[in-house]
Amino acid sequence: NDGSSTTINVPLPPGSGSGAYRYAMRKIVVPAVENFRPDIILVSSGFDASYMDPLSCMMLSSEDFKFIASSLLSLASKFC
Repeated sequence: NDGSSTTINVPLPPGSGSGAYRYAMRKIVVPAVENFRPDIILVSSGFDASYMDPLSCMMLSSEDFKFIASSLLSLASKFC
């Protein structure tokens, strides 16, 4: 597989928080990565989903960012 057609967008509505992001990671992102089996995972991480960002209208806490990073590290350990 050369990676063609493997981009996944997970649009979440304004006000999405921990539950929505964790659900998306568990039910969409993790299975997609497991199916694709990448050789490398690159992360470009911003914090505009933070509850403290006045523009994004998202509701993530530091613990949510930790969950996302831990999930990605686990996948990287498994496949990369």
